[in-house]
Amino acid sequence: MTPFDHIDFKPLIAKETNGRMRVRLMALSHIKEGANNAQAARNLHISRRSVNDRVKRFYENGLDGLKEKPRSGRPCALNGSQLAQLGEYVRNNSIKENGGRLSDLKLKLLLLILPKSLRWSTRFLMCTDCFIS
Repeated sequence: MTPFDHIDFKPLIAKETNGRMRVRLMALSHIKEGANNAQAARNLHISRRSVNDRVKRFYENGLDGLKEKPRSGRPCALNGSQLAQLGEYVRNNSIKENGGRLSDLKLKLLLLILPKSLRWSTRFLMCTDCFIS
């Protein structure tokens, strides 16, 4: 009996919003259906080593082993309330009737015209932990 026997991956994949986690779950689903690690990696266009590592962590820790570990790196230059305020501004100003979206370049240009209450250092664009959801 393997840890795969008790888990139905299809509903988990359907509910998951994190793309990386979905790929991990899909890899385990392929393996549960009889594919080996190399076949699962080929089907999902990811490295075999990545599949090997995730399967190993799954065997050791179950589904919790698939979650991402905290990443090291430069801390975000914006605090939580500033990120929320910027996110609100971007959401309110990025939805246009004629379509389009804010790209990285447009976001940098947007920072130049932001009201003074929203102007901060542009270093946050380089931070890995700064996400606007």
